[in-house]
Amino acid sequence: MMMNNEYYLPQMSWAEHEKLFRLFVEDDESPLGDDFDFLKQLGFISSDTLGAELTELGQSYYDAQFIRSDVETANEILKSALLKFPPAEALLQLLHGVDNAKRDNALAVLKSRGFWCYADETPLTHFLSLLNQTGLITYSKKHRTLRIIHNVHDYKNELPQNVFVDSSTPYSNIEWLRRILSDCSGHIYWLDKHFLKQGLSYIWEVADANKVTKVTVISLLLKEHDKTTIKEYRRLKEELANKGIVLEWLVIDSKEIRDTHDRWILSKNAGWNLPDLGTILSGSRSEISKSSNYREVEKAFRAYCKKAKEMGS
Repeated sequence: MMMNNEYYLPQMSWAEHEKLFRLFVEDDESPLGDDFDFLKQLGFISSDTLGAELTELGQSYYDAQFIRSDVETANEILKSALLKFPPAEALLQLLHGVDNAKRDNALAVLKSRGFWCYADETPLTHFLSLLNQTGLITYSKKHRTLRIIHNVHDYKNELPQNVFVDSSTPYSNIEWLRRILSDCSGHIYWLDKHFLKQGLSYIWEVADANKVTKVTVISLLLKEHDKTTIKEYRRLKEELANKGIVLEWLVIDSKEIRDTHDRWILSKNAGWNLPDLGTILSGSRSEISKSSNYREVEKAFRAYCKKAKEMGS
């Protein structure tokens, strides 16, 4: 069953999953059943149904659960996989701290984010039960209530792969942006055609020459970029230079950047695809996603720099 975001929820219990998973590992001819895609998206299996292979993560789970009978380690492996699964990330972020959250609230999150197109709620039952099993939530099937246990906002926890921007979380939307910027190392390349001067404040907050030595922003020249904007940019540029950080805000002609519609924050260690700053500030429903192919985007960014000029020049 294809979904809007092409993510699959479990259509059977995890105990049933394990039986199929074990057969897959121990018997090459064994079919995986309807939840093949769920196992694949968890990262336990790679490739497609014609050439499926056990991944390193899947092997680690199999060894812990079925060879060493180390249930605790197996559960931690499963938990880590779920923390990178977008439907789980959406629930953990948008329902964290919600008073008396119900099963219907979880269903609303999944539906509103395009993770749902099932005829009945059986996948929701299995999904919530799995999150409960791994300690990410507590879920009462009897009372239809749940509570988020895993605190995604704790700085000790790794940044999620996907961050969900929503009007119901106006503070979190900005805080996630701050965390992404503060996690950057080496440099910060920020490509946003509609970059606003408010973004300078977020750059100032994370400016640490021990982590970052260069910050470059590329945008179009907008009507909002008035004399005050240019003045604030120059003041921040001077202040960061005193710290040993080079700040450049470059503007580019729209004709030179027609081939790019996405916005990016790139650093030495990671790349993030995100909405424009105005969308994040307004809380319009959108998503920030960590990207694995950001090196290619970085090449394009450097090419755009050569075609751009400094703000206010």
